[in-house]
Amino acid sequence: MKTILIFLLSFFIANESHAHGGGESEGAKIGKGITAYDKHDGFKLSPEAQKRMQFSYKKVEVEGSIVVPKEALVSALNETHLYTRANEFFKAIDVKVGSKTKDTLTITSPSLKIGTEVIVKNVSFLRVIDMDLNSGEEEEHSEEPGEHTDEDKHHD
Repeated sequence: MKTILIFLLSFFIANESHAHGGGESEGAKIGKGITAYDKHDGFKLSPEAQKRMQFSYKKVEVEGSIVVPKEALVSALNETHLYTRANEFFKAIDVKVGSKTKDTLTITSPSLKIGTEVIVKNVSFLRVIDMDLNSGEEEEHSEEPGEHTDEDKHHD
């Protein structure tokens, strides 16, 4: 199932980029579906792309904490993330998992600001886009397992 999802999303992104003259360069990743990318802020998706991907959101109501369904969490290597949307930019943030129930997780992170939207449905689409936009960058960071902040990454 994951292979089909990745193929379909890759096909969608490629078709949207090539329809606007995209090629193989970094800039070619920006097109009709992905409208902007910034290493710090994340990436923007067109309203059409967001509609197709049928995301569901939950707004942060308490600074630094939110309860989300388990499927909202993304685990990759030794990191745990949620995807957020702020100022129309989608971005993965590092989080810590607190209490758990059968269906939900209490998540904490200093990046969870009041009003920030956390994506709670169809996050796998965002993960694929994020991996494509940041391909090559992950090899640059050879960190040991454990907790890391963005500041840690800049003190090598």
